[in-house]
Amino acid sequence: MVGARVASADDGTAVAELRRLARSELLEQRGGEQFTAAEMAGPSVDVPPSTPDAAVVVGTIGEDVVGVATVVRSGRRARLEEFFTHPGARGVGIGHAMLGEVSRLARSWECTDLDSYALPGDRDTKNFFESHAMKSRLLIVHTAL
Repeated sequence: MVGARVASADDGTAVAELRRLARSELLEQRGGEQFTAAEMAGPSVDVPPSTPDAAVVVGTIGEDVVGVATVVRSGRRARLEEFFTHPGARGVGIGHAMLGEVSRLARSWECTDLDSYALPGDRDTKNFFESHAMKSRLLIVHTAL
């Protein structure tokens, strides 16, 4: 059964491995090296605690943790700092379950907006977010100096 929940201390090992896989995958994508250096120096939220301003959500199949999402509140805006599903567990609804739980948390924080990221050319991520009515609102351009 596919689900999502706020992470517990028992999820630390699985979350650390998912974060390692996510970073490795990002580094292979266009813009990934710059993104991981600038935007993802490290997760700002460990497992646990969840606080009134941040939470780690895990996606599950049965008891197995196969996805991780970190959401942080900044005023009335919630921001997904990470959103990753293990490659072997994609396409079965883990991301949908995690986004649902993240949205529930953000609403409980009285947030009015939810932001996330998609790298250039990452059509799967962009399409996933668009399937949940999330649209691009900012593009960042870059050149190495």
